[in-house]
Amino acid sequence: MNCKDNCKYQCCSGPRGSRGCPGERGKRGRIGPTGMTGATGIKGDTGMTGPAGGATGDKGMTGDKGMTGDKGMTGDKGMTGAQGITGPDGAQGITGPDGAQGVTGPDGAQGITGPDGAQGITGPDGAQGITGPDGAQGITGPDGAQGITGPDGAQGMTGDKGMTGATGSSITGGNYTWAYKTQFQKASIASTFENILFNNTPQLVDWTYNALTGEFTSVTTGVYMIDYTVLGSDSGSARMSVRGSISGSEILGSAITLDFQSSASGVIFDNSFIMNINSGQSFELQFAGSSVNVEVNNTSAVVSGETSTFASLMITRIA
Repeated sequence: MNCKDNCKYQCCSGPRGSRGCPGERGKRGRIGPTGMTGATGIKGDTGMTGPAGGATGDKGMTGDKGMTGDKGMTGDKGMTGAQGITGPDGAQGITGPDGAQGVTGPDGAQGITGPDGAQGITGPDGAQGITGPDGAQGITGPDGAQGITGPDGAQGMTGDKGMTGATGSSITGGNYTWAYKTQFQKASIASTFENILFNNTPQLVDWTYNALTGEFTSVTTGVYMIDYTVLGSDSGSARMSVRGSISGSEILGSAITLDFQSSASGVIFDNSFIMNINSGQSFELQFAGSSVNVEVNNTSAVVSGETSTFASLMITRIA
């Protein structure tokens, strides 16, 4: 069997056999053909150098590649190497899109109020605002106290003489009355008119007078001029009215109403008017006060023995 015929037996190696005992050196035979390469055996002891062999045979053909052996076991992990040098910072990355709005958290606790800041500079005045509507009329306040009477002014120059007036109607003689009062008279009922009672009637022509009722009764029908002056006083702030009446009915245009400026003050009523009255009708001069403290009265006399007049009345027939 030559090498070429024995090629198929060189594809794989057989198992390594145990080392046998050295045999006896045989006779030198013919150089036979090169046998199959056996498995590598355990390295034996170096033998004695034998005699030179025969000529080297031809080199056999390269055998097929053997199968890959099983993977060996993973070796132990090596030790961690030393920390490398930190490399340079990389370039700034592109800013990512904004995330969704997070849920608003609960309000925090009220912080301590800080100290007041310095006063800021006053800003310029704003534009004039539109004028608002007028407010409601306020309640009228009480009257102030009576002021002190000022000194008399200097005497003015005498004016030019006026023109002579037209001739007036003649006063009918034999029909007139003059009465006056020297006694005070207090209001009996608040806000109710009552007759002024005159205690003196020195002139009473063509008239009769009842001192108990204060009624002047006309004897003759006619047109009469009435002039009256009445002084009033009050111990507390009030009002007082004076009027003329015919049989209890007011004569229009005859009434005057005045306010007392303060307690214990006085007022003067002074008026003139014309009335038509029939024979047998009565004329009365009346007064009324907003409280029963109102009275027909006057201040005390300045000179001892003086007789003060509280009210006076003149009735004169003119037609």
